Amino acid sequence: MKKFIALDGERVTLIHYMPFDSVNGMHKTEAELSQMGVLLDEIPEPEQIEGKIPVACYNATDGFHYIYEDAPVTTDDRVAALEDAMLEMMGVNTNG
Repeated sequence: MKKFIALDGERVTLIHYMPFDSVNGMHKTEAELSQMGVLLDEIPEPEQIEGKIPVACYNATDGFHYIYEDAPVTTDDRVAALEDAMLEMMGVNTNG
């Protein structure tokens, strides 16, 4: 079953897994969809890499692929880093 992707440059902005479905599809022909984006047979799952966010991309050379960008630092991450830094400054061993 074909999948449809829309692009902004090389970044994928939309993935529709059932573009030709009679109920939930895009109600366009294959030719119309090909003018709007790219039809693919398969879309791979991204790797799960700690601290990274997968960004779906597509180009004619590499096909569908992911680039991995740094995940934004959360408040919890910042608090934990500050706590570790304070403990280290106080000379407390946090490594067990």
